[in-house]
Amino acid sequence: MALDIEAVQAALYARLTGSITGLKSTTRILIGYDALSSAQKPAMVVVSERAQAHNDNVHAQLWTLTAIVVFYVQVEQGVVPETALFGFIKQAETALGHQNNEPWLDAKAATSLGGLVRYARIRDHEIHHGAGTRLAAATLTIEMLALE
Repeated sequence: MALDIEAVQAALYARLTGSITGLKSTTRILIGYDALSSAQKPAMVVVSERAQAHNDNVHAQLWTLTAIVVFYVQVEQGVVPETALFGFIKQAETALGHQNNEPWLDAKAATSLGGLVRYARIRDHEIHHGAGTRLAAATLTIEMLALE
């Protein structure tokens, strides 16, 4: 059975949007910070980045999938933008943790997105500072391992 990458990406988006609170807008379409009005922030963008196939001599076909999650924030005067971003990152970490209703497919204590992947976890994150002191973004790389 072929891997349904769209189903994996849709499940990732659904998991994050269903778990992360405090966002005013979310999308799976890549948009820049400037395309969002203040009323739309904080915002989250989730886009697919890469799918790489490889064999491990045990399973027929393994896929490493990556997605990028971007959080955009515009904070009030006197609030540190990283404080808001780290709050969203923490919520994403919790959302991607193993859920009680999911099978244990991997020992990484990460979500299997309902059994679609072996695991989905945050591989890294980076903070980006905007043009002003009240603007910032964080990008998270989500790594997922799936069997075909």
